[in-house]
Amino acid sequence: ALWFFDSTLRAESGHYRGRPAFHDVLRFLRASPGGGGTDLSASLARFGRSRRRRGLAIVLSDCLDASGYERGLNALVGRHFAMHLIHVMDPAECDPAESGDLMLRDCESAEEMTVTASPGLRRIYRDEVDRFRNGVRSWCARHNAGYSFIIADCDFDDVILRTFRRDGLVR
Repeated sequence: ALWFFDSTLRAESGHYRGRPAFHDVLRFLRASPGGGGTDLSASLARFGRSRRRRGLAIVLSDCLDASGYERGLNALVGRHFAMHLIHVMDPAECDPAESGDLMLRDCESAEEMTVTASPGLRRIYRDEVDRFRNGVRSWCARHNAGYSFIIADCDFDDVILRTFRRDGLVR
C-alpha cells in the first residue's frame, strides 16, 4: 500500500499484490496530490501509530524537513518497522549550475532568499550537501535501515534494475 503525505497523511492507495499491480502503483504515484510544506516527523509518527501490523516501510523523501528527518524515521524504527529510505534529491539541489545574483524560492514554503552564488560559495554548498547526504546514510546504517540515493532525473529502469538491486530493495 502507498501513502502520500505533506504536513499529514493525505492519500492511501489501498493494497497491491504481485506483478499485475505494477501499473496500478504507477497510476497512483502519477496522481500525487499537490501539497504545501511537509512535516516528515508528524506524518511518519501518525503512520506508525495507525498500523497494527509491522512490516517493511519504504520512505521516499528528500529529508529536507525544517524539523529534521531523524524524529520521523525514528517513529518507524522505534515501532519495529523494517525501513528502507529512498533519498531523492533534484540535480539542482545537489549541484546548482547557476552563478551570480539569484532569487531562491522554497517550493514548499514559498519563502524567498537572495544570494550571490560565487564559485567558492557553490563549492561550500556542494560540500554541505555531501555532508547532509552522508549524515542521512549514516543514520540509516546505525538504525539498520536500508538506504538508496536517487537523483530525481535519473532513468527509471536504472533505478529499478541497478540501484534497488545494489541496495537490496529488489532481487
